[in-house]
Order: sequence, then structure tokens, then C-alpha cells
Amino acid sequence: MYQIEKNVTLIKDARKGSKFANPLYQLAEEMKIGDSVRFNFSKFPGLPKKDLTLDESIEHNRQEREYEKTFNAPKKFKRYMIELHGKGSVAERNIYNIPGEEIKDGESGVRVWRIK
Repeated sequence: MYQIEKNVTLIKDARKGSKFANPLYQLAEEMKIGDSVRFNFSKFPGLPKKDLTLDESIEHNRQEREYEKTFNAPKKFKRYMIELHGKGSVAERNIYNIPGEEIKDGESGVRVWRIK
């Protein structure tokens, strides 16, 4: 039969693949009010051509995965921030909409703030 135990500490699960081992989750835990993180997106590789060789196809797939990984990072980071700090604790803006943001040619990305 199961028994209720009081004041047993919860140890975070650090197994591979766990969100607790994800660097974005750890960064979200350390964020203080007013802190921000800039996410730069990789260059979009474009649509695949029909006459690609095997090596070109592998390279294109690698570039697509890298682009998707950088494009999804701010979304995942926002989800972690909301989970840790509550609804309304996150603001996200495209770097083109931030006055004074230094932008290089062809660069795109977003900046995420903790506001609450």
C-alpha cells in the first residue's frame, strides 16, 4: 500500500532529452526582470531543387534542420519562460522593430525579454 510522505525534495530529471537538461530551459530559469536574449536565425536554405546529387541533398537537409532549430528556439524559450515565471512574463519583438538594434546585412532574428 502507498503512503504519503511529507517534505520529500523533488530532484530534477537530468536524463538526456529532458527539458531540465536543455540549455534554453536553464537560461529561462536564470532570467531576471529586464533581461533579454537575442536569437539570430540561420539563413533560409530555400526550396530543394529536383536535380540535386546525394551530397547536395544531404547538405540541403542539414541546412534546413539548422534553420528550423534556430527558428523554433525563441518559441521554445518563450514556452519555458511562461512555465517558470507565469503568463504575461515574456515579450518578443523582431529585431527590425527595435530602435537602436545593430543589424547586419541579411540578418534576421528576434529578441525576447522577461518583463514580469
